[in-house]
Amino acid sequence: MLTDGKDLFVQSGHGTTRFPIQIDLASGRITQIVQTEGNVRVGSWSADRRMFAYVYQDAATPPDIYIGRIDVSDDRQRRLTDLNSWVREEITQGSVQRVNWKSFDGKPIEGLLYLPPGDVAAQRPLPMIVHIACGPGCAWLNTFSIKNQVYAGLGYAQLSPNVRGASNYDDKHMRGNRFDIGGGDRRDLMAGVDAMVARKIADPDRLAIDGWSYGAILAGYTLTKTTRFKAASLGAMVSDWVSEYGAGAGYDMELWYLGGNPWTKPKHWRERSSLTHADRVRTPTLLHHGDEDDTDSPFHSMNYFVALRKAGTVSRLLRYPGEPHDLHQPQHLRIRDTQDVAWMELFVRNIRSPKTPESPP
Repeated sequence: MLTDGKDLFVQSGHGTTRFPIQIDLASGRITQIVQTEGNVRVGSWSADRRMFAYVYQDAATPPDIYIGRIDVSDDRQRRLTDLNSWVREEITQGSVQRVNWKSFDGKPIEGLLYLPPGDVAAQRPLPMIVHIACGPGCAWLNTFSIKNQVYAGLGYAQLSPNVRGASNYDDKHMRGNRFDIGGGDRRDLMAGVDAMVARKIADPDRLAIDGWSYGAILAGYTLTKTTRFKAASLGAMVSDWVSEYGAGAGYDMELWYLGGNPWTKPKHWRERSSLTHADRVRTPTLLHHGDEDDTDSPFHSMNYFVALRKAGTVSRLLRYPGEPHDLHQPQHLRIRDTQDVAWMELFVRNIRSPKTPESPP
């Protein structure tokens, strides 16, 4: 707040961007302080609230610390750090752009499209990976991702859709999958795939999908409805809503995402569980789960893995000792990412990496 108490400064954003805003408390007028297509996150303010320290990043710019003024709208003002200059000086990066499409019901959906560098991007259609965001209630933002740049360097297009239920848009969009998890949101992402294929960006015969948490939940359920994807990576998923009811998913599933409970709506809870239909999955699937995950219980990945094996589907499960819902240990992050890349290369492009096990099944 300014020293005169007339204004409030808060973090805000819209779509794939984040930025600070100034709210005039008397009139309610909102002013966007920084104009950006990337992400500006303020960490501290000067005593008079005229200057602020912030972290800026976008898909081509790793995070660094800057100093800004509220009367200057540039998103990269005075730079204090340059921690990864080698990224812009030594490697050729892919590009990112916002893309839009209409879903099955006409609802506009937005996402980020990553393309490989230069000449490779022109060699369309490209193999494409669909990344599903965490959540529910998260959104893909225009931020720097080492893993996305690795995939871009290998020649993949990548689509990160902000399906209904995602945050950072408006309340109507965020409420769009209420009592319908796995319904409209799944159809939003598949409409995005169709749009990229129609635009000659994605090769329909070289598609893959991945996600973590809700991203894995939605991706895992999607695999029970289509055989279009050649490879999948699912991390920290829930495969069966009924068995997760007491373990951690009770209130939000009752009040928001499914409605009712396993006794009042048993068919609905089972129908929207990927384990119920796991025998239909034909996509080679790599699963990850931390052994200490108390958000989405580890047995969900174990059950899905065994179900896929019983159905004759190629699958592999990696468990991470001592890890909670999100992996923290650097060696585990490295294992996850290198195994993901190797899995995609093998099953999407038939390229065997040195990181690929001799017998992935």
